Amino acid sequence: MRLTLSQFCLPGLSTGEFLDVAEVSGWEGCELGVIGGQHGPEDPRAIAAAARVSGLPVESLNVLRDWALPDDPDCGPVFDMLLGLAVETSAPFIVCVAPIRSENMPPGEDVLVAASERLAMFAELADPAGVRLALEQVGLSSTRIGARSGIRTLADALAVVEGAAPSVGLAIDSYNVATGGNSFDEIARIPRERIALAHVADGIVTGSPRVLPGDGELPLRSFVAALAETGFDGALSVEIFPEQSPPDPLAFARRALHALRSVLPADVT
Repeated sequence: MRLTLSQFCLPGLSTGEFLDVAEVSGWEGCELGVIGGQHGPEDPRAIAAAARVSGLPVESLNVLRDWALPDDPDCGPVFDMLLGLAVETSAPFIVCVAPIRSENMPPGEDVLVAASERLAMFAELADPAGVRLALEQVGLSSTRIGARSGIRTLADALAVVEGAAPSVGLAIDSYNVATGGNSFDEIARIPRERIALAHVADGIVTGSPRVLPGDGELPLRSFVAALAETGFDGALSVEIFPEQSPPDPLAFARRALHALRSVLPADVT
């Protein structure tokens, strides 16, 4: 597995600064936080320029939100921007987070059908560009506290992507799996080809906040072991959402890498 750092872990840094820190601290790849997180978006042209001069592979772009339901606002321009940026940065995946709402969530089956249809539509645009979509199931949201997730279970998430297109996969997140009431053992039954990438965050099953591996109560060794059982060998990314960047980003990035390595089973590299 490729040990990867999410840009959301270091808010306040430009993409260029983040990539420098991640590379110097020893990470093998990165996820770029284009939309979302604690701070406003950066100019996509600046993101692309920074990625071009960096030696660090970009594993995914994050994140497409509010895309899945019939009454969501038009996300076409945002998706087009992310797709173009994925091509420019050679990112293989765009992460699409499950619908989250504080109220007016449609019935469960309607959510699953709508999400699958939308992903199929986006896949028709992304496939020719060599970019895949990764659906992230959400348990208890750590960015919209108290909101309800429309896709809480791994079984529902897998059904959505299987109904969308062969190229669509899952972004499997330890915090979301646990807070959605799912067992990590369920991961081992997911077909390898449907696992796009994985996020590692610790915490508690009752939700919020996300913390570095080892700083919470989740059995993350079991999480990584279940991924390994499927044959997964892709990006394994630390993703937490601090409100501010740490005083010493380089020291934090090194600590995060050590924390991730500490939960890898002995037979996982």
